[in-house]
Amino acid sequence: KAEPVCTPKVFTCPDNKQKFTADACCSPLWLSIGAPLGFGNECWVDLDLMVEQCDIFSCYGLVNGTFNSTDGCTYIPDMLLNYEACVIHDLCYVTPGVTKAECDTVMKDNINKIYCDNVNVFERQLCSIRASLAATALEWTDKYFVAAGIVRDKCQLADSLMTRIWKYSVNRMFRPMF
Repeated sequence: KAEPVCTPKVFTCPDNKQKFTADACCSPLWLSIGAPLGFGNECWVDLDLMVEQCDIFSCYGLVNGTFNSTDGCTYIPDMLLNYEACVIHDLCYVTPGVTKAECDTVMKDNINKIYCDNVNVFERQLCSIRASLAATALEWTDKYFVAAGIVRDKCQLADSLMTRIWKYSVNRMFRPMF
């Protein structure tokens, strides 16, 4: 079995302040056949690395490595965008101190970093258009961000002070310089 093709990237955490480093990985089979159109799930990022490097809040519903407060890309098939980018976006909406515009912009950036930047040129253009359309569509409604406000108002840091210091230190020492 061929190993995935991975590229190190720096992503924005759901709080829109911190960054985390992870590999964006893509299926070697899909890349090798030069498929002109993908399904959005050919490339991924390990969200456990986000948990290790970003502040985690109580409202994320993190249980046994799974976020029970998110469904990925709501009303849009995950395969048209990118599941992990949509999870980070959902977590952003419930994070205290964020703005809707920041969350929506970071979602578009994460779709591009995880998926669009790692596929053939034709699919890259289509993917970037899908990411931009998703961000634009989100500008038309505040419904989800407003609804998340109830959760956001009660949300607080779940990490202990020592865990936050550890994540900050590791994040500063091991982030690639690119």
